[in-house]
Amino acid sequence: MSDTGSAQLSLDEAYEATFHWFDAFGEIPTEISEPTDGVIELRSDTLLTRIRWSPSPVSQGAVLAILRAAGAESRRLVIFSASGYSPGARSLAETQNVALYDLDANGVASPVTSVARNLQPDVVPAPFDEEPEPRPVRLESLKPLDEALRDGGAPAPVEPLETLQPLESLEPLESLEPLDPLSTLQPLDASTTAGEEPELVFIDDRSHADEAACPSCHHRNPPGSRFCARCGHALEVPAQEDAAPPSPPPTGPPRLRCRTCGSEDIELIRPGE
Repeated sequence: MSDTGSAQLSLDEAYEATFHWFDAFGEIPTEISEPTDGVIELRSDTLLTRIRWSPSPVSQGAVLAILRAAGAESRRLVIFSASGYSPGARSLAETQNVALYDLDANGVASPVTSVARNLQPDVVPAPFDEEPEPRPVRLESLKPLDEALRDGGAPAPVEPLETLQPLESLEPLESLEPLDPLSTLQPLDASTTAGEEPELVFIDDRSHADEAACPSCHHRNPPGSRFCARCGHALEVPAQEDAAPPSPPPTGPPRLRCRTCGSEDIELIRPGE
């Protein structure tokens, strides 16, 4: 079974596609010739390449011809065709290490033999693969946004811009009350003069009944303080109330009492009674 292209390239197009492949491979043909009708031969540093053009698949004779042309050369042998290859050509090329490539309508070279797959460059050019231009969209064919949303089962269209409050109706910034400047703020302590750092005072919600207030600066001092921690003034230490005398220890012989009910009616029973 032979391979044929769906839209065969001409010989000039096949030559152009092969030249792009050479560029991707990293070599430039140094010798170009046309040994017979429908055949273009390219020679580079490491490759001997022939481009075969015919309306039918390339036969086994084309593989034998490039083998004879190579002779004792050490170049690798490559054949490009736009019409495919016969089974005999494939079999002979596989055994003789000839790389066969099939060119499609876009100029892309597809490897046919294992040697061709090893030589294939990482990026295969497609010189005739032109992307179609985007088709223009007629504006009259587009649906309005609200109609398209209703057709898709979406919620009702968004409220039009005419119903939004205009910017002129908003309160201007000049009518807003300005903030008080820092110069009008009261200091933390009226007795603090300029250049002095205010004293930090720890404030909590606990009762200050036990604290001693200074009669001079009214600073609250910890309980038991004799002098004010701020100004050094002597503090009035409240006199402690006389404690009640301790109760005398109980007199008389010890008594027995039940720990459960508290009764003192207890009878002693000696062991064995």
